[in-house]
Amino acid sequence: MGLTHRNIIRLYSAFVVNTDICLIMEYADGGELVDFVREKDGLSEIDARNIIRQVTLAMQMCHG
Repeated sequence: MGLTHRNIIRLYSAFVVNTDICLIMEYADGGELVDFVREKDGLSEIDARNIIRQVTLAMQMCHG
């Protein structure tokens, strides 16, 4: 099953090497969410709402 959505990073391939799982994924240059929160010294209500909305839309796409 393939998903195409702007809030979902694409998984191109997955395989096992010895005991490691390797995932070949789309490059996302936005950085880590935790770093974003630290840089802003917390989130405003608007920023938090936007992030939660993006996560919710991505989850809805996966399960809808």
